[in-house]
Amino acid sequence: MHHDMIYRKTLLFAAVIISVLTACNKKAPEPVALAAPSPEVAVLGIDKVTLLWETVENAESYRILLDEKTVIKASGVCAVIENLTSGTEYKVMMKSIAPEGSSQWLDSGYGPVLTFVTKGKTVLQTPEVEVYEAEPSSVTLVWEPVKKAGMYVYTFNGGAQQQTTETSVTFDDLNFDTEYVFRIKAVPDEQSVETALESAWGETTVKTPDRYVLDTPVLSVSDINTNGFTVNWNEVPDAGSYEYSVNGSPAVAVDDLKAVLTGLTAATEYTVTVRAVPAVSDQGSYVASDWAQIKATTNGLIVLGAPVLKSENVLATQFTVKWEAVEHAGSYMVSLNGGEFISVSGNSRTFTDLSTETAYTVKVKAVPDASQTGTYKESPLSEISVTTKQGPSPDDKGGDLSDFDEDPIF
Repeated sequence: MHHDMIYRKTLLFAAVIISVLTACNKKAPEPVALAAPSPEVAVLGIDKVTLLWETVENAESYRILLDEKTVIKASGVCAVIENLTSGTEYKVMMKSIAPEGSSQWLDSGYGPVLTFVTKGKTVLQTPEVEVYEAEPSSVTLVWEPVKKAGMYVYTFNGGAQQQTTETSVTFDDLNFDTEYVFRIKAVPDEQSVETALESAWGETTVKTPDRYVLDTPVLSVSDINTNGFTVNWNEVPDAGSYEYSVNGSPAVAVDDLKAVLTGLTAATEYTVTVRAVPAVSDQGSYVASDWAQIKATTNGLIVLGAPVLKSENVLATQFTVKWEAVEHAGSYMVSLNGGEFISVSGNSRTFTDLSTETAYTVKVKAVPDASQTGTYKESPLSEISVTTKQGPSPDDKGGDLSDFDEDPIF
């Protein structure tokens, strides 16, 4: 019995030794790699992106690899990546980070690649240009405001770039009947510069019209007299002055709406032409009108009234012819019996040293003053016949005048 007890104890001890040896020879469990996150794009912007993923069990944090070169740490289940370039493709991979000092868990490897493209900036609309007004020497262009535009950059016919905040522009001092090229683009305002891009260039070709021909004046004649007349015309829009010519003579410029012509020849037809002329400042847009033409004939010379003659103081060897003054006459021409005309300034002429009992013919005509020869001409001849008286007999001693019935000599 004693020997059984010793045998049992020996077996128990051996079992303990074997158990201890077995326990010492058993390996510790291997640490396990965490699962890799699978991120998704939650919010995509122009210059940033928000990534979202599900929590990985036992992960303490996460690492994001951007384009295989930038590592970004994240502790939650989302991350915002900023300072990206708009309209650009990016690649993202993520891995889970095990708790520090853990013997059970290992960092995961990088998971599948997530590719995304940031939103591009909005390109502003190209301004749509229209011709508001085109003149021979100027043009005005307009366009509708472009949303988010702060200003506009333009060029005209290849010139330097210029800027404006208005929605119209006017160009002056242009050539008539000429094509010009206008280019313009919209530029974002300060609030939109981060989200918008300037527009593409728009191009418009505009042609200035040819110069306008002024309206032709409408002519009329007034105040016709023997040595002139007046030509009148209507006011022509946009005319700065007028020119007229008489019978092809050099043109004369006037600002008035009439031409007073003097010093012409009586009873003569004249041709007058008139045209409207633009002001110097408008000669880039307007040209002179066509010539308007009108004919007018001056009045004939006015014939002076014929003198009304009468005889006075008729004696044997003399008599006087008298007449009333003729209006506008400067002098008179008197002839006796067809002889030479003699100029007389007064209203009578006394003839002496005549023959007795003889018939004489006296002719008189009125002559205009030298200053009025362009208006008046000499009168028709007036004629009177006067017979001298009988002379005194040889016996006549006393100068008896009882035989004379005329007025006394004056």
